[in-house]
Amino acid sequence: MPKTLRLYHFLRAEHALRAMEAGRLKAANLDEVNDPYECLTVGFSSGDEEKAFLKLREEVVRRLVVVCFSETYREPLLWGHYAERFRGVCLAFDARLYGDAMENYVSKVKYTEGRKELAEFGMRCVRGRIQCEDPFRIRDLLSIKSHHWKYEREWRVWVNGGIEPDPVTNLRFLAFSDQIILREVLVGYRCSEDMIRRIGKMAANYLGSPKPTLTLTRRSLSTFDIERVT
Repeated sequence: MPKTLRLYHFLRAEHALRAMEAGRLKAANLDEVNDPYECLTVGFSSGDEEKAFLKLREEVVRRLVVVCFSETYREPLLWGHYAERFRGVCLAFDARLYGDAMENYVSKVKYTEGRKELAEFGMRCVRGRIQCEDPFRIRDLLSIKSHHWKYEREWRVWVNGGIEPDPVTNLRFLAFSDQIILREVLVGYRCSEDMIRRIGKMAANYLGSPKPTLTLTRRSLSTFDIERVT
């Protein structure tokens, strides 16, 4: 049986409308994300070693794109950074993990206080090239970030970068499917009434099944969390 997780994706309101209408989420290239140490949580003993690793990283960037989620919708920093300063939307998904049979690679991000050594991942630099005992260990590096990002409680869905981009936008997307099922649309507490109506109409006319529920949010009365309006 598949394991199901409730995961959250934060967006600007207009982007959320487009995502719901198209049934897909935009995937990001590793060089587009906001962490300067993305896939660079290893430390280097020399500039040559860093240069060799960057060549390996370039190959990974060409192959994979990523869609980022969080385990929580309650963190104010996520709304502030990724959902238009509480004017945006948080889409809630049921993510079903099928082990080796799943179409996309799903990983939970681990957070570290310090940078790792290449040897911890079965890698070493030989004559200007990174040699890997097990090429799949690069996946471990893709799921490690600095402790500064711990508040995000992040999960990632990695999409094969070799898939054909959208012919109009030249972007790559993760389509909603039986692996990523839209369940709920949480609206930021600063979202305008007009936008809430538009989002509610989109949810009501959503072509997938079941239709997602629309939920308003607010600042908590007793903690520093964001919470559902019940």
